[in-house]
Amino acid sequence: MLEVIRKDLFDIRSKLDNGYYQIFKDRLVDPTFYLDNILVQQEGKILSSTLCNGAKYIIADSELYNSIENGDIISVSNSRIRVILSRKANHNTLLVTERCNNLCQFCSQPPKNRDDSWLLDDALLAIAAFNFDGVIGISGGEPLLYGNKFIDFIREIKRLAPRTVLHVLTNGRRFSDIYFTKKLLSEAKDMNISFGIPLYSSHKEIHDELVGHNGAYEETIMGIVNAGNLGINIELRIIPTKINYLHFHNIVELCARVFSNINQISIMNLEPVGWAKKKLG
Repeated sequence: MLEVIRKDLFDIRSKLDNGYYQIFKDRLVDPTFYLDNILVQQEGKILSSTLCNGAKYIIADSELYNSIENGDIISVSNSRIRVILSRKANHNTLLVTERCNNLCQFCSQPPKNRDDSWLLDDALLAIAAFNFDGVIGISGGEPLLYGNKFIDFIREIKRLAPRTVLHVLTNGRRFSDIYFTKKLLSEAKDMNISFGIPLYSSHKEIHDELVGHNGAYEETIMGIVNAGNLGINIELRIIPTKINYLHFHNIVELCARVFSNINQISIMNLEPVGWAKKKLG
């Protein structure tokens, strides 16, 4: 079994409230206070009380200390810490909802029909605190189910973290609403933002079967057309399966003939987790 190159999950002895925090080594370095702060120190080291001002908690954990950079963002749940935004990571992605209007056969994050809008609220604070000059992925679920609340989200990202580049994973169906798409563009036009949209076949029946929703194909096609025609940056994503791998050339031809502003076509690996693991098993 392959070892994880960068550990991001830690069991801790300290009792912490669940939630998102910004984490620092030994002392706070330019804290923003969008989130509560945690100081981490090497085990056996004693910090001056003056260095602890502004920190909600102090943790002595050498493994965690050596795994983070100042200003990283963590989530705490039941005495477990997960580093969710890291300057050491090759890629950073935040989950903003588990709700989705598709039921993809191979979904790695099976949807849950419940209000989890706190995830979007906390993601905004996390991105603002992290203030990253690189790419942060926004994932779900289906982020665009938030509608106008998602537009408010990107407006605030533009204001609070203007250097941050966003890559949003979406099924694209909400873009079939041209009024919503234009409204989103009005906020996103000055941002470095792109949208990864999956299209699994040029045949309606195959795409709809794979995403588990009749009518999804038409909405996705219209969404890609609307977004592309308005100049929104699109990465088209394809996941190969037994029933669609022979149709990839038709999808590429569709991109060339029908769509615009497709900046990249990506063939993605099938992740053997969630529903995909169940079906593959």
